[in-house]
Amino acid sequence: MSGANAKEAGADPYRKTCLVPYVDPERAPPNIREKLKVLPFRRNILLVLAHSQGLFPHFSGLLGACFDGSQRSIPVHEWQLIVLRVGTVLKAIYEIDVNKPVAEVFEFPQEKFDAIGCSIEDVKDGRGPWNDRDR
Repeated sequence: MSGANAKEAGADPYRKTCLVPYVDPERAPPNIREKLKVLPFRRNILLVLAHSQGLFPHFSGLLGACFDGSQRSIPVHEWQLIVLRVGTVLKAIYEIDVNKPVAEVFEFPQEKFDAIGCSIEDVKDGRGPWNDRDR
């Protein structure tokens, strides 16, 4: 596991349940280190997948395309609205936890964060910060 971080689980404030050591970007091979910069925020899953030096560079390119407005068809605000709303309705805490920082990077409005758990009736009746497209 080239570039693996040997820290104990308790020493890494981001590490909660993953049993596979995270790749330390500072110790990773240059091509992996560069691909770990594809997103403007930390993603623990990438630090695990980076162990696969053959697959990871291609996978990170695909992931980077999701954030490239010239390559995706849905605006990032709407994408995050969908993910956060579905995550909230389904009580998928992990999805909310990993996507809220993404939404923050892309300046998702705080008023929408605050109202994301409102009832479907409120959404349909026009209550809350939702515009027609959001609904």
